[in-house]
Amino acid sequence: KENVRLSRSGISVEEKQNISDFAYWILQIGDGKISDITDENNLNDKDTSLIKIPTDLIVHSSGNPISSIFLVTYPNFETSFTNFDYLRERAIITPRNTIVTDLNNYIIELLPGEQHVFLSYDSLCSSNGNVENLEASYRVEFLNKLDFNGLPTHNLILKIGMPIMLLRNLNQSLGFCNGTRLIMTQLFSRIVEAKILTGNNIGHKVFIPRITLTAIENKWPFIFKRRQFPIRPCFAMTIN
Repeated sequence: KENVRLSRSGISVEEKQNISDFAYWILQIGDGKISDITDENNLNDKDTSLIKIPTDLIVHSSGNPISSIFLVTYPNFETSFTNFDYLRERAIITPRNTIVTDLNNYIIELLPGEQHVFLSYDSLCSSNGNVENLEASYRVEFLNKLDFNGLPTHNLILKIGMPIMLLRNLNQSLGFCNGTRLIMTQLFSRIVEAKILTGNNIGHKVFIPRITLTAIENKWPFIFKRRQFPIRPCFAMTIN
C-alpha cells in the first residue's frame, strides 16, 4: 500500500520520505528488530515485547476513544463523505472484530440517510454426521451471535453511500474479488448495488447477491453456514 501511495503524483519529496520512513518502521516492528523500552527487571536489557509509539502517532482522547479515533482518521466527515478519494484513502485498522464493529456502527450513525438492517439465515452444514443432535444443542439464536473472520455479520447494517468490503471472489476478471472496496449505491432485499472504489475498475457498478458462506473453527464441533450478502462495512477493518 505504501508503494502505491509513493507512486502517486502530487506528493512532495518530504511526504514521500515520511511515508517511506513509516513503512520501514512498521517492517522493523514486524521483524522484531525494534526494542526501545528497558526491561524493568534488568535495566541493561530491552523488552522486545514492547515498543515506544512516537508522540505524533498517538491519538489523545478526552472522552470517547471511538470518537477521537474517528475524528483523527475522518476529518471534515460531514462535508467529505461523498468524495470517492476521501473514502478510498483512509480506513481504521484494528486487530479485533469487536472494535471494528463498534467503530463502524458509530460512523454509520453519523452517515446521513436511512439505515437498513439485513438479517442472515444461519444453520449447520448437513455434512456433519450428527447434525440433528448439534442443532438441538446449538439453537439458531446462538448461531446468530457467532462472528467468524471472513464472514459477514448476522445483523448487517447498511446505508447508501457507505464504503463496504467484499468478502468473497465473485468475478475476478472484473477485479471483483475478496478485499475489493466499494461504495453502496442501492439496497434491495435480495441484492445490493455498489460502485467499485479501488483497483482497475473504479466507478464500475456491480450487483452483490446473498450467498451461502461456510466457516470452520476448532472450538466449535460443526461446520457453520451463513446466507448473507458477502460484505462488511469498512470505515474500520481488521488487520487480517
